[in-house]
Amino acid sequence: MSGVLNWVKTNIYTVFAVAAMIAAPVGMWILSGNMNEAVRQEVEDRAKKISEMSRFEKTQVSIHYPVPGNVPVDASIAVNRRFLDRYQEVVDVIRKDTDRVRQEVMRINHKDRAVLVAQLFPRPPAQLREILPQNMYRALHAAYEQLLADVGAGGPPTADEILKKLQRTRARYLDDLHKRSTNTLTADEQAGLTEQLTNTRLSHYADKAKKLKMYATLDALNVPTSSEFPDRAEGEGMSRMFDWQWRLWVKQDILRALAQCNEPYNSIVDAPVKRVVDVFVTDEPGSGGRAAAAPTGGFNTGGRKSGRRTGGSSSRGAETGAAPTSVDPSREVPLDFGYSFTGRTTNPLFDVRRVEVVLIVDSEMMPEVFDALARYNFMTILNARVEPVDLFVAIRDGHFYGGKPVSKVTLALETVWFRAWTTEFMPPELKETLGIPVEAGSTG
Repeated sequence: MSGVLNWVKTNIYTVFAVAAMIAAPVGMWILSGNMNEAVRQEVEDRAKKISEMSRFEKTQVSIHYPVPGNVPVDASIAVNRRFLDRYQEVVDVIRKDTDRVRQEVMRINHKDRAVLVAQLFPRPPAQLREILPQNMYRALHAAYEQLLADVGAGGPPTADEILKKLQRTRARYLDDLHKRSTNTLTADEQAGLTEQLTNTRLSHYADKAKKLKMYATLDALNVPTSSEFPDRAEGEGMSRMFDWQWRLWVKQDILRALAQCNEPYNSIVDAPVKRVVDVFVTDEPGSGGRAAAAPTGGFNTGGRKSGRRTGGSSSRGAETGAAPTSVDPSREVPLDFGYSFTGRTTNPLFDVRRVEVVLIVDSEMMPEVFDALARYNFMTILNARVEPVDLFVAIRDGHFYGGKPVSKVTLALETVWFRAWTTEFMPPELKETLGIPVEAGSTG
């Protein structure tokens, strides 16, 4: 044993070399195993990151531009800085287009309107509450008269005018025959006088028709009378007076649309619209655009008082279609097709007012009348009823329509009024009825 130890001591380097040669394979096997595990883990991590990068590179996107005719686009694309910058450009264009559309909608609907009595709406000064209602009546009456003048409307000759014309014609006829009275006329002379009087009356009717664009009177527009106005500008009376102001706006739009239809023509004789028989707003603010008639978009004969149509009055209990108070322009307005084919009812964005219009129109040009109404300020014709008119019966009442066939057309109209501008003038009492938030301190 001592000899072995001595040899080892003598050949120490040889012994270390041999030991290293024996241990090296084992150590290398263990080390290589650890290295392979680390490499494998790193390769797997890199593969996972590459997979995530591929997922981002092929992101599935859907682009929908809500304009009729534009089909949604679905694609797998790389969401990178270039894409995001381009997407922002498109969004900015859409936002600008939306703003322009909104401005145009407000321009069409608003038309720079103002209330007739600025001190009355939305809340009158306490010291003027007793005098403002009659100021409103006078201003409203004058506005309706101005509206008729603006559209070239008027009534047929009055009975007094016709009587004076006939008296002058009879006097001339007797003078020509050197007779003092009709009692001395022969049968032939009496027949001649009757013919002249008839021709005079018809001629006067025709002459008056040639000076007008359409027949329309204050009676046809259902202008409220002085006695219908409240004694003081407060409470429910404020809602009633604002409703009359609102009804004026509605009727202005309808008559101006009809006037545009008649604009290319010289007079009643050749115009599409011969006569406005009746214009009546059939619902109340807060009724959701629902008139007293059945929910079919048909015709309403309610709203009459003492056998005639009145300007109507707002009812604080008319919350049939009262809308929720919150407004979210990004959400689609709910539609109710059970009431009309448009589905539109009063909501936080706009109010719907229904109107019944009775017209005498040229039968052949009826489509022109319908188109004129549809083009003007978001009006929609919900229903129409057509009846023939006897020209001889009409002429007896002084209405000369010309020689072509005419029809009586009864229309159910829907009009839309955006709250973005109407609420500026609304009294607090009406806002409460409509479910519109009232600013603190604005009532009383």
